Amino acid sequence: MATVEEQPPPMSSGPVTQTLDTSSGPPPSAEQVSKVANRHMDTATYRDLVIFEERLRGNMRRLQRRKTKYEAILGLFVTLGAYFAYAVFIHPSSISLLAMFNKISLLVFVMLVFLFFWTGMYREKVVYAAKFVPHCNKALRSFNLHFNRDDNGQLSFYKKIPKPFQEGFNTYRQHYYQRKKARKAAKAAGTAKSTSSSNAGAKQNRNTSAPSDSPRIKST
Repeated sequence: MATVEEQPPPMSSGPVTQTLDTSSGPPPSAEQVSKVANRHMDTATYRDLVIFEERLRGNMRRLQRRKTKYEAILGLFVTLGAYFAYAVFIHPSSISLLAMFNKISLLVFVMLVFLFFWTGMYREKVVYAAKFVPHCNKALRSFNLHFNRDDNGQLSFYKKIPKPFQEGFNTYRQHYYQRKKARKAAKAAGTAKSTSSSNAGAKQNRNTSAPSDSPRIKST
């Protein structure tokens, strides 16, 4: 009786993907599974921390711009008030109309400065911006995080956080901003290329639609 030998299946010519084959060998240990899971969790945590850092930095810069704006407004009010106080009390004008104008202007700017503080605008627009970073660090202390104002608005960790996690976050953050910068550069290059192409097309259309300047032969 003839026996039929089983032929092994042909080898696939496609790409080989590494998968976890539990049928041909022992199952992965709990330590291996834990390492893979922790690696994915760390990557997601790094991403969330970088996004959170960007939001804190954006809020800090926005509040700083608003603080500078309202400090300039307050400085203008105080300067004009001091000028009109000098014009009224120290060097009054002999012209009655100009003297009256100086008194009214002094009263207006004194009231503006008073309202700037009395309505809470100074506390809301200036003081709050100055206390934003200390308030953030007070809330972040329980998570062993610190937001650095002087270091371009970056998050740092306390010593309680393991050093490998800190190094991994710093590496991920560096790569994240490099990719973001590369995307911006590619987008800017694409915009410039499309603009130059449209300009070249418009120039070509103008050249083809221009009337011919060749002289015409007049028949006699």
